[in-house]
This record gives sequence, C-alpha cells and structure tokens, in this order.
Amino acid sequence: MTCFHEAVNKAKGIVLTLPVKNFDQAKQQLQSGLGFDVVSAKDTECILYNASLSQHLFIRVIQSNKSLDLSDDHLCIFYLDDSLRYDIVLEAMQRTGALKVKSFNPYWDDYGTTWLIAGEFRLVLCPGDYPGYRTRIASPANNLKQVENYLTKHWGFKRIGHFENHRGFDGVMLAASSALDCHFELTYCQHEDLPASHDHTHQLDFLINGEIPQEIKHTDPYVTLGFMSSENLSKKIV
Repeated sequence: MTCFHEAVNKAKGIVLTLPVKNFDQAKQQLQSGLGFDVVSAKDTECILYNASLSQHLFIRVIQSNKSLDLSDDHLCIFYLDDSLRYDIVLEAMQRTGALKVKSFNPYWDDYGTTWLIAGEFRLVLCPGDYPGYRTRIASPANNLKQVENYLTKHWGFKRIGHFENHRGFDGVMLAASSALDCHFELTYCQHEDLPASHDHTHQLDFLINGEIPQEIKHTDPYVTLGFMSSENLSKKIV
C-alpha cells in the first residue's frame, strides 16, 4: 500500500481493480448477473458501479494477458440482506454462465454461494447481512497478526470483528474510520499455508479528498458521476 493514515480516514470510496484475460466475459457476467452499470469504458477497460450493492465500491476490470494470481480465498463478498433478492440474483448469475463453485472456506457455503467470474476471480453472495456494512473484500495471509498490527498502527484501520479456529480458520475484520459500507477481512488457514506466489492481495484504490488537475475534472468518471466533487478528488493506490 502507498496510502497513509490520514488518507484512509478521509476515504470516500474504494476501487477494486481486477486484471482479467477474458475482459468481455467478466464485464458481461458482472452486468447481467449482478446488475452493475458501466460508468466509464475504453476498449479494454471499464469501471462498474451498482449503488444497490454498495454505495462506495467501484470495480475496475481491465484486459490483461497476465491476470492476478489470486488464491481461492481471495473474495469479494456482497451482503444482499434480502432472501428474495438473493434468489433472483442467483438465477441471473446462472444465466450468465458464471460457475458456482465450492468455497475454500466452508463457512461461505453455509451462508451463501461462491461464483467464479470469467474463470478468474471469486465473488460470494450472501442472503444475510453484516451490521453496518454491505460489502467485504477478503484476502488470506500467513502472518495474520503482523498484517493486522501494521494496518491498524500505520494506516488507521480499526478492528470490527475477529474469530479463532473457526473450522480451521483464524480471521480478523478491519474497516477504515471513514463511513464506507465496504470493509476487509484477513484470514489464516491452519491447515494450509498460503503459497508464496499468492502472498499478495487485490489491488485497491482509495478515493480521498485532494486537488486534481483541471484538465481531468470533466473526464474522470468519479467526478462526472457526482460521486466526488470536481474540486476534491485523488486516488491513492493500495
């Protein structure tokens, strides 16, 4: 991360960037299955947004010959808080051709369903809720306590929950101090260390207050959406 304590606390939104080999399929499955709207698009890049899923999360999908080497426990989780809507979304996901898969952590099979988007990254849909939040970005870590200490001490994240030895997993939930409806989970599997090639997380951008050049104020999708003020927008890459 290249983000600072003060920046996280001022965050107005989060952008999850997902490089994929099959750009068109990923875009189609997110649009048709989850109802995302394209708010900005180029030939091989698009930014997707669905305020009914999260008011503060954007997903940026980009064409890449080399996609992220994410593990089966790297997840983006949506809490739908509505069993009827959950059933409708499941049917829509099935129609897109997205694969319903067994979760690495069996907890998500008990409380939701896991989907493989474009054969490359995993989303979890839950019919229930998580109080105060609508979306979770989850990543595994071998050095769970060390990562938590670093995030809370240096970046200003706060712990909002944790668990130990739950079906072989330890975990901690963290959130920024700003009022975002998206939070983060770090997990450690007691039965399987994370391979070195997977010892990284998703790429995240935090949208924070700050000056931006005049020439991009009318072209940046976050400005034209009215999501950020044209006088106050910058991105810090995580």
